[in-house]
Amino acid sequence: MWTQRYIALDKTELSIMIKKKYSIYLADDDDDDRDFFEEVVEQISSRITLRTFGNGIDLINGLNTTTKVPDCIFLDLDMPLMDGEECLHAIRNSRRLKKIPVVIYSTSIDITNAERLRDLGANLYLKKPNTFNGLKIAISNCLEHVKENPISRDNGTGFIVQL
Repeated sequence: MWTQRYIALDKTELSIMIKKKYSIYLADDDDDDRDFFEEVVEQISSRITLRTFGNGIDLINGLNTTTKVPDCIFLDLDMPLMDGEECLHAIRNSRRLKKIPVVIYSTSIDITNAERLRDLGANLYLKKPNTFNGLKIAISNCLEHVKENPISRDNGTGFIVQL
């Protein structure tokens, strides 16, 4: 299995890492999960701007109407109207969007499904942590990974992030 466990970055280390404004899009149909994610991002760095969407169609519309694409997308799998896998297909099939790092953000891990999503172009697969600090560590490390490797996809080692 290719799971990576990460150590915590403190706020000083992450602020040094994020020297410019950094834009994240989150697509998740669960209001509580979106609010939780937003609270964590606010704690990580004031240089991060977050835009949230409640379903895949809104995400794709937002991506297609913005002049500047985000630096990273966190994408829930189980959403109504257009699920995460369909969004991933749309993103990777768009000349304008295909280089945006995409982190699959899900409550569970199915290895077969994770492998398929990696092959479809996901950069990382993050299992949603249950704690504030756990989510803070996980998001921080995902951002560090995509900042260092913005267009590469992990070949297996470290693709799944969980605490």
